[in-house]
Amino acid sequence: MAPFFSKDYKMKIIQITDIHLTTEGKSILGRDPNLNFQNVLNHINENQYDAEVIIITGDLSDWGETSDYLRLKNIIEKNKIPIHLCIGNHDDRANFLSVFPTLSDKNGFIQKVVKLSKGSAILLDTWGPETHAGHFCMNRKDWLRETLSTVDEDIFLFLHHNIVDTKIKPVDQIKLLDTSLLREVCNEFKDKIRFIFHGHCHLILNGSFSGIPFYSPRGTNHAAWPA
Repeated sequence: MAPFFSKDYKMKIIQITDIHLTTEGKSILGRDPNLNFQNVLNHINENQYDAEVIIITGDLSDWGETSDYLRLKNIIEKNKIPIHLCIGNHDDRANFLSVFPTLSDKNGFIQKVVKLSKGSAILLDTWGPETHAGHFCMNRKDWLRETLSTVDEDIFLFLHHNIVDTKIKPVDQIKLLDTSLLREVCNEFKDKIRFIFHGHCHLILNGSFSGIPFYSPRGTNHAAWPA
């Protein structure tokens, strides 16, 4: 969980990532992802209740199962703070859309704009079939460029896959592969894009991409460490 708060913007955004929901009663690496996710939400609702939104940056389900998305939908509908979703490599876009059909854009990607009190968040879809690596095709590039062209305010980008090398080989093999396309858009609109948030690595990471700061927190169930 990563609260983003800036006195310049006077707003709070909560980022959660890699919740990896799975069949109830099952664990991942000895930990219960469903319980851990609910514990994180309970903490946010009790202690970060002034947040405007919660954005989950992918790996909503561990196996992309429809039952996990149904359970997630039930949780979201009851939560006090609005929750918005990206998908990650462990997700299944078709199963996700069977539960959240309104979240598809005109090209079938799970992308949207979330209006904030100080600007907007843009959620990107970097999912690709039969791979853990991230993808950002021309259709997604054109959608982002068109969206950025139509807004005249500060933008915060959210996506799942890491956008720079970590120097950890297994992680970098499954990063966003089409970074050049994303970089083109970021270079063009770097005066609008204030921050980029991603997940995927289960590591706390920060740096810059095209001169734009980025941040990634650990997952809610299991963390990773550089070897």
